[in-house]
Amino acid sequence: MEHLQLMDIRKHEVENILCVNNYEEKIQALASVSSTVTVFYSDEILCVLGLYEMYKGVCEIWIIPCKTIVKHGLIYARIMKKLLNQVWEMGYYNRIQVTALNDNLHNKFFSWLKFDLETPNGMENFTINKCNYNMWSRTK
Repeated sequence: MEHLQLMDIRKHEVENILCVNNYEEKIQALASVSSTVTVFYSDEILCVLGLYEMYKGVCEIWIIPCKTIVKHGLIYARIMKKLLNQVWEMGYYNRIQVTALNDNLHNKFFSWLKFDLETPNGMENFTINKCNYNMWSRTK
């Protein structure tokens, strides 16, 4: 997580997900129990992502994107699809899940990644600032 100080994290993540005074500490704590990777494109950080095994066969994916994904959206999408497919194809997990903002962009993105929507009515007031989220999963 040495790249954290170089990241220009989007306002939504800082205010709704990381919403603590020192969000770097929160990310470091999350990273300590996760397998993490920093995703670069053309010498720019696109995101940090991690996965942690909740229990045998089930993992949760978390993604903290940088503002640079706006500039490299298609590249970001392709890289994420490749990485998540690799995790799936390793065969360690019979369930991979992720929570994401309930909006058109995220809903299209996780559908395109072949994740199934588990919360058709959303999860209302999921974050401290009452943002609505969805749970997505891939299962065998």
